[in-house]
Amino acid sequence: MRGFSLVELMAALLLTVITIMGLAHTLSLGNGFIDRYGTARAALARANGRIEEVRSQVRDGQSLALTVPDTTIVIVPGISGTLSTRVHGVDDPANGTDLSAPFDYFQVSAVVSWRQGGITDSIAVNALIVQ
Repeated sequence: MRGFSLVELMAALLLTVITIMGLAHTLSLGNGFIDRYGTARAALARANGRIEEVRSQVRDGQSLALTVPDTTIVIVPGISGTLSTRVHGVDDPANGTDLSAPFDYFQVSAVVSWRQGGITDSIAVNALIVQ
């Protein structure tokens, strides 16, 4: 007997197809993770930008709004999300009470949340800003 039988050829073909399908699925998952990572990086940049806006208001001595409304933003083209900012003023009792500047520092939190590929995701940045 010389050569391959039809059964051996079909078994080899089946293994080849399973291997190729597995590689295609792995590449597809990898592309999804890359897209998700890119969106998360863009969301982090938006949250850091909001923290810097609050920091500049404190540095310039502007009246700081402790209640910031949630805003809808475009994180990357095709994906929008919500930017939530919370500012909490804290008066340090160790240095006494100064009525001209009621808060000694601010606890700021910026959270960006979005939905991508059927999954809800979010990223948060927190900062202490001294007045």
